[in-house]
Amino acid sequence: MKVQALSDIHGLLVKTDEFVECDIICICGDIFPLEIDRDPLASMAWFCNKFVPWVNSLPCKYVLYTPGNHDFLFNELYVNKLMTPMKIMKYILRDLKSTCKLKLLIDSSFEYEGKRFYGSPWCPNLSHWAFYKDSYSLEQVFKQIPWDVDVVMTHCPSTIGDSGTVLQQGWNFCRRLGCEELTSELFDRQSFIKYALCGHIHSGDHKPLQIGQMKVVNVCLLDEDYKRAYPIFEFEL
Repeated sequence: MKVQALSDIHGLLVKTDEFVECDIICICGDIFPLEIDRDPLASMAWFCNKFVPWVNSLPCKYVLYTPGNHDFLFNELYVNKLMTPMKIMKYILRDLKSTCKLKLLIDSSFEYEGKRFYGSPWCPNLSHWAFYKDSYSLEQVFKQIPWDVDVVMTHCPSTIGDSGTVLQQGWNFCRRLGCEELTSELFDRQSFIKYALCGHIHSGDHKPLQIGQMKVVNVCLLDEDYKRAYPIFEFEL
């Protein structure tokens, strides 16, 4: 099975010819343009009129998406409106006549051809942003990561390696911003998980790091200045 992964596009809808024919495309959060991410009406319009047509144009069977700290629209519907991921998609896409390849993962799984993908959007240290949880709550949600899972998609990185370390010169240079609670659960499952994909820290180390059977990979596309800096990550399951 061929899989491609990216994160933190912040409105950048990559040209379809940058993708190769594949089975699954994973997106690990922060899809909305910065200028509208806190505006629910503008976000809804952009999602339906721009993002969904782009998703449907991609050369894959399914696109799996777990939100990030900039994706306030989904935080409002999931956290405040208490809608399930399935109800959120039905609600948002109710007026669109075309089918959609997109599957929304919020502490939930998707299985395809015997491979299981799991997505969780939560982040630490961001109390005024979407999908924030404190340390105790992060422990509880990351304990829900299944043991029989092939790919884990989170927005925040773990502290494994430097996927969560700011490696671009600037205000937070060399600051380690990975999530300890996520790290603990990934280490417990390192003999089962094949890939742990993350985003959030744009300039974190993008080289896959092998821990047991598991490869940990930061799949952000943009750098800390929100400019395109990294390729789409591709792997086989």
